[in-house]
Amino acid sequence: LAGMTNTGATTWADYNTGIGSQRIVDLDGVHGTGVVDAKLVGAPAGPKILFFRAGSNDFFADSVSAATCKSRLDAYVANRLAAGWTKVYVFTVDDRTNFTAANRVEVAAYNDLLRTSYASTLIDVAALDTRFMNSADANIWSDGIHENDYGYNCVASIVADKMIADGYVGAGALVLILLLKRWPRVPIRRACSASSNTIDGHSALKWSMA
Repeated sequence: LAGMTNTGATTWADYNTGIGSQRIVDLDGVHGTGVVDAKLVGAPAGPKILFFRAGSNDFFADSVSAATCKSRLDAYVANRLAAGWTKVYVFTVDDRTNFTAANRVEVAAYNDLLRTSYASTLIDVAALDTRFMNSADANIWSDGIHENDYGYNCVASIVADKMIADGYVGAGALVLILLLKRWPRVPIRRACSASSNTIDGHSALKWSMA
């Protein structure tokens, strides 16, 4: 995990990591307890927040149904909450060029399931920025599977909006953002506050490498 220090006026302990070519089921078990849950040890007082963006590889590698992918996500979220995380935010799955037509049908159904079951903890990237459902859009995609740095900044800005809306800005918290796609080598985020700093109309985060 890359340790990240928030540069705004908060007392967060922040961590951010990208793990490639993994499915939700690969990230539970040893990885969940040994890497993710390990961040709870010695964490500051306050909420423990996990942002978990996964599922794309489950559809691509396993051709799972929407229901199967959701059951995998449900298990992962339940295990993290049982371990002591206060809240686990999840993401809708976006497009990728190597999805089959059948994959896309199941992804759409999966996203709809999340909009019902995870309404209060959903980062609905697919709905908030429709470019994420068009993997041919070179403005945000690097290869049709992974976003470019600008695309990842757009994701981060949407996350910032959610944190502001849910009242976590200014409150000490442990924040772990776990993404199953490449994160920019040098992330650029503005201070997470209700300010005029925006990316495409969304509030933006600013992180610096610890």
